[in-house]
Amino acid sequence: MTARLAHEPLFSKTTKPIKSYLVNQKPDIVLEVTLPATADEPKEKQFIWLFDAKYRIKTDKSRFEVENLDNTDYVPDDAINQMHRYRDALIRLSSSQSGKGKSRPVFGAFALYPGFFDQTKEINPYADSIEEIGIGAFALLPSVQEKQTNTLDEQTCGHVWLLAFLQTQIGDDASQKTSNIADYLYTQEATRIPYDGMHQVLYPDLIMTVALSGQSGRNNAYLEAFEQDTAQWYHLPQKTFLTKFKQHIAEEIRYLALALTSDTNSATKQIDKIWPVKRVSLLPRHAITEQQAGKKSSLEDLYYLFELGKPLKLKNAVTHVPQRYTKNSMKLTTLTRLENVEKFQHIDPVYQEAMV
Repeated sequence: MTARLAHEPLFSKTTKPIKSYLVNQKPDIVLEVTLPATADEPKEKQFIWLFDAKYRIKTDKSRFEVENLDNTDYVPDDAINQMHRYRDALIRLSSSQSGKGKSRPVFGAFALYPGFFDQTKEINPYADSIEEIGIGAFALLPSVQEKQTNTLDEQTCGHVWLLAFLQTQIGDDASQKTSNIADYLYTQEATRIPYDGMHQVLYPDLIMTVALSGQSGRNNAYLEAFEQDTAQWYHLPQKTFLTKFKQHIAEEIRYLALALTSDTNSATKQIDKIWPVKRVSLLPRHAITEQQAGKKSSLEDLYYLFELGKPLKLKNAVTHVPQRYTKNSMKLTTLTRLENVEKFQHIDPVYQEAMV
């Protein structure tokens, strides 16, 4: 991983690969982090954060605002508006076999201002907006408190919030895997806000493996449908799902790799095919019909109900899938990774940062 810190770089109509289509942009500080290409990800990945120094604090508020300016230092409104402008104005251009593409390279834009806080005890007033939308500010003073010896007390210096943010984004351990860093950055709440009517996904062929439950009072037709490739529904308790993965992952799963009892070893299960996911709904168990679940239930517990398409047969069956406890059979992987695996323990998982 490499990091580049630039002072007042110019982005214009002619700069590459990042440009501003209409008006030149010149942020004070640009932090650019590049993750190297890997065997699984042949292209390097680049992330940018912008910082703008403001030597003012907010002194006036409108009648619609509730901030207490007497007790808390805020950055001026125009500084926050400028952060929104930077993120919207900068576009990265890239080329691929399918043609030119555009993407937004800025993962956060923040004002730096002379707010006075004890950052070891107080919470950044912009913490929520930083987490939710990637826009905000960091108070940044050389020192909040100095010892009588005139040496800086590292525990109370004025960069605690900014340092913690950077460590969270790109890690503080040189041995940390760059793939985990990328997964974390792509799964943040602020990164995942799509345009209305669209969805954000990191892996277009994301697969969840899971062992199909046994008979357990279900009618024969339910299980036979999975054997005969006619099944249309699969349900899973939300609480089981959340023991393994973060909630937003349910909307991103494109395939289910359902493991059925092995033909050669009844003590284990195997995956012969994957089922496209048409839609996923979160419903109380009693709202899932007998046709969809194989039996009725009056439970109020929430379940994910997956609507399935026609299954795709794998060239090689994946064997030795754990049969005991559903969560032990649950992994996230991709179609390209799964099709070259023969044993469950050899499945190469993805989305490590999306796991609980």
